[in-house]
Amino acid sequence: MPVITNKQALSWLLLLALVLSCLCQLQETERSCHVHDNSCSDCIRTPGCQWCKIFAGNSSEQHRCSNNSNNCREGQTSNPQNQLRITTNKSLTEVTQGDRNTEGEDIVQLAPQRVQLQLRKGVPHNVTFKFRLATHYPVDLYYLMDLSYSMLDDKENLANLGSKLASTMRNLTSKFKLGFGSFVDKVVMPFTNVHPGILRSPCPNCTSSYSFRNNLPLDVNDTKFTEYVSNVPVSGNVDEPEGGLDALLQVIVCRRQIGWREQARRLLVFSTDAPFHHAGNGRLAGIVQPHDGQCHLDDDGDYTHHDKLDYPSVAQINKAAQENQINIIFAVSAYKELYQALSEEIAYSSQGMLDSESSNVDELVIQQYNLISSEVRLSDNVASIP
Repeated sequence: MPVITNKQALSWLLLLALVLSCLCQLQETERSCHVHDNSCSDCIRTPGCQWCKIFAGNSSEQHRCSNNSNNCREGQTSNPQNQLRITTNKSLTEVTQGDRNTEGEDIVQLAPQRVQLQLRKGVPHNVTFKFRLATHYPVDLYYLMDLSYSMLDDKENLANLGSKLASTMRNLTSKFKLGFGSFVDKVVMPFTNVHPGILRSPCPNCTSSYSFRNNLPLDVNDTKFTEYVSNVPVSGNVDEPEGGLDALLQVIVCRRQIGWREQARRLLVFSTDAPFHHAGNGRLAGIVQPHDGQCHLDDDGDYTHHDKLDYPSVAQINKAAQENQINIIFAVSAYKELYQALSEEIAYSSQGMLDSESSNVDELVIQQYNLISSEVRLSDNVASIP
């Protein structure tokens, strides 16, 4: 009689346990199928189950929904499988130094571009993509700046750094556009002193207060950026928080007025040294109408509904940023924790601290650019199944 060692006995026990586990799993799957004997749609939505249209025999104990087709007439089972259909598959292109005239819409970095999937619930399916990072991909950079009086030094520093920022970005892409906008706050009490004399000149060498102004739509001429930033005067308001969210939403949704290109990486730098008003604060001025999330700029680029609509909510900013694919950089010189928390609530945004002279703004922009240029975002338009 052969002698069975402890090691062999353990191996047999493990094998037996594995077999019993598989049998139990099969029985459990079979039971989960049988509960859907009265519904074909529920049956084929259940992983591992298939529907029998016509039985092979006449046994009354047969189940229409089962994990096998043993009792079903040949060719009479409904057991749909995952299906993949590639609908758009343009060839990858690579824009190099010699291809600087290639427009963004002609650049293909991911293939395939669109696929159609028909999937069974609980059944995974692998899709293979190819990606090639193109150089000289178009970049739009809009600088949105708080121009209340406390930001005077930052404004002057930014004017001096404009050419440096543009030069840094042009080392990454030849298709670079730069724009500039400014904000203060709603021109209503208690946010702004509306006494006529103070409203005209709220501080020394200041302009009349305003909510948001699109000073310079996106432009290839970065010299304009330096000129506009240098020449635009600061203004003033009453309380510490500013109307930055009003301005931020307008920059995001007013695509035509700002000049956002369809095929471009979109960066929005938000610069301030103060906290922000948010949804609900407008009630302090009797403004109870919630923000509608729409664009409200006049022909001069001024926000027209500052006294009609409440400040937008953080959720509205997040939704608009995602829908318009805007990458926001909160470049602040104070309130780091506040803007870090805000950034965590807005997709594709980041936060960085400006130094005393705002000289590191180009570093913050490059960090965010490198981040988004190394990411691939896939989206779906899956319809809900009742």
